[in-house]
Amino acid sequence: MKVNKNKLVISIDLDEWYHARWVTGSKISRYPDTLSFFREVYNLDRPRGDIEKPTIEILEMLEEFNIKATFFILGEIAGYYPHLVKEITKNGHEISCHGKNHKDLWSYTPQTFRSDLKEAKNLLEDLSGQKVIGYRAPNLVIEDWIVPILIELGFEYDSSVCPSRKLMGKFGRSKSLPAHPYFLSENSFKPGNGPLFEIPIPVFPFLKLPAATGIMTRVIGVWWSRFALKYNLRSHDALYYFHPYEMVEAPQLDNLTVMQKLHSRRSGDWMKTAVEKLLHTFKDQSKLTCLQLMNLYTNN
Repeated sequence: MKVNKNKLVISIDLDEWYHARWVTGSKISRYPDTLSFFREVYNLDRPRGDIEKPTIEILEMLEEFNIKATFFILGEIAGYYPHLVKEITKNGHEISCHGKNHKDLWSYTPQTFRSDLKEAKNLLEDLSGQKVIGYRAPNLVIEDWIVPILIELGFEYDSSVCPSRKLMGKFGRSKSLPAHPYFLSENSFKPGNGPLFEIPIPVFPFLKLPAATGIMTRVIGVWWSRFALKYNLRSHDALYYFHPYEMVEAPQLDNLTVMQKLHSRRSGDWMKTAVEKLLHTFKDQSKLTCLQLMNLYTNN
């Protein structure tokens, strides 16, 4: 592969498979909340630890490829697994915030959003010893009103914009936003002169559908994410992200819809191999954390 000067960011969302939008946290969810899921599926009042093994395997994979990544961690996950936050930190990766709970914004008021986000940020900073300045919205569901709150709480960059056409009740309104990194306005996700830096999720060219995500890698194939990343990297810096839960088999549930089956497909060994293939494809591409990429733009 011809390597250009543009940078590739690798990031990981530290949430579990029951946080998928069709399972909990949205208006289309199968379960009203995570506790209901735990009790019905696990017969427990808490998660059973599925995230631990794949997270350690991801850390080993990143070390093998000499990559420092950005981990967007839920406050809920940090509460259940504080040792994982510390292990990620010990391995030299950046800690960023994925909110407190993995819920769409419809369930929040500005006041409750601010309170939960502040709590999650404080917990991550206490566990990691890092200043947490990055945010990614659960399910990539965004509204302009969160931008001033992010700035107020001391966040310096966001990575929630996916300029995709509407898909499964998401996106659409972000379709006209830039695919390249940019600075937001002070009150919206539109480009402007505000202090908040945006690192968008790349979409597939022309079709304008999400591309550089583990979910789309599994649903469509490695070629989809590889092609989109190569295309985007020709003109600007780009980002790829995935989840630890994608590297283990999803629990088997009855009566899944076609879309739910698609979302669950190829979890486990297939996805491990897929991520390794992508990292190998871009092994010579310069890689940065979100923070390092932001600093390049801030200092120029």
